[in-house]
Amino acid sequence: MPNTLNLEKIRYGNLAPRNLFVLKYLDNLRYMDGLGRGMPMVLREIGEWVRFDEIEKLFVLKLEYS
Repeated sequence: MPNTLNLEKIRYGNLAPRNLFVLKYLDNLRYMDGLGRGMPMVLREIGEWVRFDEIEKLFVLKLEYS
């Protein structure tokens, strides 16, 4: 994760792209919009199944259905 991000900020949709070229490429292909709305949308739809873990500089999103 970039220095400006943490798990709490990710939950609320803060965007901190690391590779602007890839971001723009995926945006042009309409795979994403680059506005940081994905995680809040996931949490709104299936938040009860979502668990975040932090492993060194990465974050892991786990879906746990019970």
